[in-house]
Amino acid sequence: MKKRLSKYRREVTYLAVGVCNTAVDYLVFTGAFLLLEGLLLHDPALFAAQCLGYAAGILCSFLLNRRFTFKQEARAGKGQFWRFLLVNALTLGASLLVLELCVNVWGLDRSLTKLLFVTPVVFVVNYLLYKVFVFKAKDA
Repeated sequence: MKKRLSKYRREVTYLAVGVCNTAVDYLVFTGAFLLLEGLLLHDPALFAAQCLGYAAGILCSFLLNRRFTFKQEARAGKGQFWRFLLVNALTLGASLLVLELCVNVWGLDRSLTKLLFVTPVVFVVNYLLYKVFVFKAKDA
């Protein structure tokens, strides 16, 4: 078992980091939505909450993935951080589209949509793009 885990160390670490930054994202998303819903119309609150949650999650993701998943000790270059932001801007756009369709067009629950549709897709796409484009893993 230990040998198998070491073979997939990066993926296991990414999963653990992903659970952490997903929790940060979801908690900020939920808290922001509840606070903003009373101040704004429903649709702007959903959009703003997704952006705030996503921003908190990607900051957590960058710091933890850089250090633990891809084990990069040297100081991050501007290019690496900008590539990271580009990947996350693209997946934020996709997540907003999925939220809009699922919640406002198809009438699905916002929390279930976030957990069952948005998060898994963003999780997989981000890992692949981090590995080959942002952190450029040697075994990519």
